[in-house]
Amino acid sequence: EEVDRVKEFALDLDGGASPYQVVVARIDAKKTMAETLADLDLKMEKCRGGRSHFGPNEVFLVPNIHFDITHRFRELEGADKHLLGSGVEELHIGLAEQRILFKLDRSGAEVESEAKVYVKPIPRYFICDRPFLVYMKKRGAKSPFLAVWVENAELLQAWR
Repeated sequence: EEVDRVKEFALDLDGGASPYQVVVARIDAKKTMAETLADLDLKMEKCRGGRSHFGPNEVFLVPNIHFDITHRFRELEGADKHLLGSGVEELHIGLAEQRILFKLDRSGAEVESEAKVYVKPIPRYFICDRPFLVYMKKRGAKSPFLAVWVENAELLQAWR
């Protein structure tokens, strides 16, 4: 039996839901997702005030969707990519990752998202490979109670 299929549509699955809105749309894709969403917004604006509910003989079929995707943004990571801004120039992103869990079925839609960004300092090396000073004092005191100037190996322990 031939059915009357709507060629292009956008359905708000729960028009009264707040703060989130779930829309399923069958439209032609544009060159980019941004262009596709802009086109959909225009079409939805033009149709405002039109039919806003399902009739008793209308059918909506959408496959169940379930995915759990983790994406790592390696292009943002690395000691060679310094952060911009005052006080953070010595930092870089060690890990940039996002996880998205999405489920859509007859019981509704569910989404979880988690982003991980680990900012690491650009490594600086503080190596005592020439004469150095070690001193100890009571915090806030004017003078140390021990001061040692290390200039040769006499006081040093060998590496193991």
